[in-house]
Amino acid sequence: MPHHAQRRTLRAHIGAIRSAVTQASEAAAAKAYCRLPPRSGSASEAIRASHGKTAQLAVVTFNQPKLLEWQIESLHDYFSDSYTLLVADNSTDADSSRRIEDICANTGVTYIRLRPRPRLAQAGGSASHGLALNWLYTNVLQHSQSEYLGLLDHDIFPIAPVSYAEVVGRQGAYGHFQMASALPFYWPGLHFFAPDYFSGGTPNFLPGTLGGAYGDTGSRNWRDYYSALDLSRLETFTQEDVRMDDPSTPFIKTGDLTTFVSEAFTLFDGDWVHMINGSNWAPSDQSSKLRQLQAVYLRDRGPAAGEADVRDSAPSDA
Repeated sequence: MPHHAQRRTLRAHIGAIRSAVTQASEAAAAKAYCRLPPRSGSASEAIRASHGKTAQLAVVTFNQPKLLEWQIESLHDYFSDSYTLLVADNSTDADSSRRIEDICANTGVTYIRLRPRPRLAQAGGSASHGLALNWLYTNVLQHSQSEYLGLLDHDIFPIAPVSYAEVVGRQGAYGHFQMASALPFYWPGLHFFAPDYFSGGTPNFLPGTLGGAYGDTGSRNWRDYYSALDLSRLETFTQEDVRMDDPSTPFIKTGDLTTFVSEAFTLFDGDWVHMINGSNWAPSDQSSKLRQLQAVYLRDRGPAAGEADVRDSAPSDA
């Protein structure tokens, strides 16, 4: 074998070893994090709150109290199945955490404040969100007494009556299946599933990679749980991206991420609206989008959003 070919082979082997070591170290850190108690709140209290409820819903919040307030009100108005809501606070801003905790206390919502995440090879909001979901599943959701479970992003809101007991009972899960990825997966921002859906293992909601291609939060579950699904028979949410300034007009993606997150909303089944970029992971001025979200979809949700209500420049590490 020529020397240059040998060097390429050696570099590939070294790269594979380094990747394996990094993943093993990351897995150990993630498991250790999931064994830690929360900063405040109680996992056992969250489990008790699921007794007698059709659904246990969980949302990871990040520095946006007003969005949570809107979400709680929207769920109260439109989520038809009996449910309990668990808020896992992943905020980096102490004042936002205090306001989120107060909102939960005033509305009877179970609140848990998570610990800061450990240093992982994967940085950024998707990894932090995935680790928070791992903690929630390990400590609360797998022990839930409800008929089904639901994961929600903190910037998604029902805008019409919804119920998922029937479809989850029929096929085990219902959600938005992201196909624009090397690792097709249920997006954990709107995912409903039976308590035994991940039976026989422990899901890992961290981002994943396949052949160098990146998948977002939840994609690491593809190999163990989603790869065997018959997608042609799977009922999933319909998705429609619409323009912020004219919701009757579809938003045509051009590959410009900044324009998309600044000027589009996503509708799922026409029953949910996703603000997109609620934690400002793609930094932009969100004030006009927040006002439009409220004006079009959340009409009776208190005063118009502004700098005093919603953080327009939240850190991107959700």
